[in-house]
Amino acid sequence: MKPIVYIAHRGEMGESPVDFSDFSLKTVKELMAEALVPFEVEKLVGGKRVFIKPNFVRPDYRFNPAVSSDPRAVIALGSLLKDAGAVRVAVGDNPGLGLSFREALKEIPGSDSWIKYGIEPFFYEDSEPVEIDLPEGKLFKRMKVPKALLDFDVFVNLPKIKMHMHVGASLGIKNLYGLLVDEQRMTFHRQDVSRKVVDILRRFTPDLTVAEGIWALEGQAPICGEPVKDFNTVIAGVDPVAVDAVGSSVMGIEPVELASTRLAHTAGLGEMNLEAIDLRGAPLEEVKRYFKRPVVSSMGAYPNCDVYELGACVGCMSSLRHALDKLHYGGELAAIPQNTYILGVPGPFYEPLAEWEGDLWLIGDCPMEAYGEGGNIVRVSGCPPHFGEVLRELKRKYIDQ
Repeated sequence: MKPIVYIAHRGEMGESPVDFSDFSLKTVKELMAEALVPFEVEKLVGGKRVFIKPNFVRPDYRFNPAVSSDPRAVIALGSLLKDAGAVRVAVGDNPGLGLSFREALKEIPGSDSWIKYGIEPFFYEDSEPVEIDLPEGKLFKRMKVPKALLDFDVFVNLPKIKMHMHVGASLGIKNLYGLLVDEQRMTFHRQDVSRKVVDILRRFTPDLTVAEGIWALEGQAPICGEPVKDFNTVIAGVDPVAVDAVGSSVMGIEPVELASTRLAHTAGLGEMNLEAIDLRGAPLEEVKRYFKRPVVSSMGAYPNCDVYELGACVGCMSSLRHALDKLHYGGELAAIPQNTYILGVPGPFYEPLAEWEGDLWLIGDCPMEAYGEGGNIVRVSGCPPHFGEVLRELKRKYIDQ
């Protein structure tokens, strides 16, 4: 039997993820309710404890309102599941390395009203982590999650529809990354991250995936980029791979382009081929648009950044590009002087630079041995380093003085 995927879509609904009233909240709830019709939600959640996993990565809605889950979608989905008979509806996420959900919640518009809708926050930091074996994992064999996460009966995945410079697009499978505690966030965070999230999918398969693109995100995502305002699209299904296949398709991305979708499909975890999916709701071709692709390389991106990528992997490339983009979109990059950046392991014919402009930034572990110590050499180690470390060092040295 073909897996059902429902596309719910509306025209312009007004307001925004930052400033909204009951007017657009009601419209979003209607959109969500339409998307859930084929999936017998009352049977799924009735009398059960439900955990909703949104995408609240480093929420800063004033900086960019489309980076994180639309607060209206969280309230709408949570209240619908509560109305369907769930005895407990909790919303939680690991919003980023070193950032607690309790702190992140302060930046999420409307979160102070969750209790009114029967929704409670789930704080990872209030639960001891527990290590779980992943016997079917191909790469990621043991994962750590908050122990209390295992108390829920139903897992509903609420990913954001957005581009992602590291993996192509961030949808349902990638959203599972936020189940992890900090200790494991940076392991296998290069090209291998797609295998890692598929291994997580083997153990934490959502009972329902609801991909949200009220305001979607294109370009230099997942941290920067440009909002796709009033995309007003919700894609729901029980098969997480099928939802990702349809989700990427509405962004103008063939499902086969995403490694996580290919890997999950070939592992038998879901359907990737559109012709083998029972598509319902709005016609895909009417919703589809071509999202601007992100660029992961920093070479030639900004005139004051002379970047050398010497066999670098996507881990270090995305860490540097994330940091530079964050400074650029925040209006701070121009304050940084002309500098040189080196990423990646030197090749057999490589000779270290004898001279360079400005300070020499060594990003990641690979180029470290090629250079000695020096007053104008800055080292940001890691395999890869987190983009926040690169950003923090750039701001500390040139801006926060």
